[in-house]
Amino acid sequence: MLQRIVRGTLVTSWIFSVCTITAQTQSAPAGQGSITGHVVLSDTNGPARFAHVLIKRIPDGATAKPKANDPESMLAELLGESNDKAVKLGKADPAKKKPEDADTKAAGAAFANIMSSVGDMVASTTVSATGEYTLTGVKPGSYYVHALLPGYIDPLAAFAGDEVNSLDPATQQRIKSAVSVVTITGRDSARLDLRLELGAAISGRVLFEDGSPAAGWKLTAHPVKQDKPKVAAGLGIAEGDIPSMSDMIFQANHMTDDRGDYRLAGLTPGDYIVVATLTASNASAGSAMTGGAMRLAVFSGNVARESDAKPVSVTAHEDRKGVDLVMPLSTLHSLSGKVLAKSDSTPANTGTVQLRDEHETSLLKVQSATIQPDGSFRFDYVPNGDYTLKVRGAQVSEATGGSKKLFGIEIPNTKTLRAFGPDEQKVTLADGDHAGVVFSLPDVPVSKDKDDE
Repeated sequence: MLQRIVRGTLVTSWIFSVCTITAQTQSAPAGQGSITGHVVLSDTNGPARFAHVLIKRIPDGATAKPKANDPESMLAELLGESNDKAVKLGKADPAKKKPEDADTKAAGAAFANIMSSVGDMVASTTVSATGEYTLTGVKPGSYYVHALLPGYIDPLAAFAGDEVNSLDPATQQRIKSAVSVVTITGRDSARLDLRLELGAAISGRVLFEDGSPAAGWKLTAHPVKQDKPKVAAGLGIAEGDIPSMSDMIFQANHMTDDRGDYRLAGLTPGDYIVVATLTASNASAGSAMTGGAMRLAVFSGNVARESDAKPVSVTAHEDRKGVDLVMPLSTLHSLSGKVLAKSDSTPANTGTVQLRDEHETSLLKVQSATIQPDGSFRFDYVPNGDYTLKVRGAQVSEATGGSKKLFGIEIPNTKTLRAFGPDEQKVTLADGDHAGVVFSLPDVPVSKDKDDE
């Protein structure tokens, strides 16, 4: 459980660091091809100074191979190393591997998309002040080629990770109609000029109900036509938390400033749901948490649910201003309770309680609260609605002395004294706080797997 929380908190920055180190240390193998060209801006016809050009290999039957679905193997594959040299993320014994639930599968899919993006970032180069670029050491094959610069449209971003990695000819043709393609047959040099199209923009302020600015909130815009972001609770993150390739390269954070002002640029024409989120990793004990961090969100239309949001429309190159978001704190409530042993009412002191809204499609579909030493849990800032509460990994444990390191963080060693089975309850919030939810859980055998400690 601790590994899952820490992993969710640090995985994005860790991957960015690995990617940066890899990009700096890898050298181009001799005897392979190269790609050169010029990148211009559509609105000025001037050079796209210091943009980034990236290549993504187009899968084919001859080169495609089964993809690893565990984090350490995916990382080893990216770095070109054997699995025993990869950074370990808590490797489990395959013989003891538990059946994957929906959260675990979602976590694996999210991690695969991140690693795919990291591979793109490694195979990249920076455009010069005159607009020229060169990519060397390119292996034979066909590649999608795209350029990134804040405020301009990334054509490859319109396609999901499984589409970009698809072997389906129809899917590949659809991508090729929007993204430039180049083929390297050996040691040849190919030339491909690129043109960056100026995107639309949405700007405004994020405020509280009393008119004060909400500073430090992260802004994103989700196209209405696309599937809503999926939650990857197993990693402690949601897909919306994963920065875009452009954001990673240019280290953009899209945060509101001290006045609550924001601006989202580089958008294609269409309808968007604008969302502002605040994540506090040091939230008070037991408060509403997603992957170990409290999360608040407000969507366009000044609502706390994406299903109630009002889309914002932009046309090509439009700079739409005045799209303000007001956080409706007065409509949010708390939900609390306790997790106890059914046999003797002993409180669990570790584990999580998940709050699921099956009718919601936003990042807040799943929230998670840590079970406290007295068995209590608490969710804050929850909108009205019908929810399912689920207990996961409830235990009674004690410290055994010493600690282990995970991503440089000291985690105390513990011993599980009792373990409890899962349970769930239906709860309705209607214009008020809800307290007194009690879970009475049956004892189950204590696992001997270290990963369960």
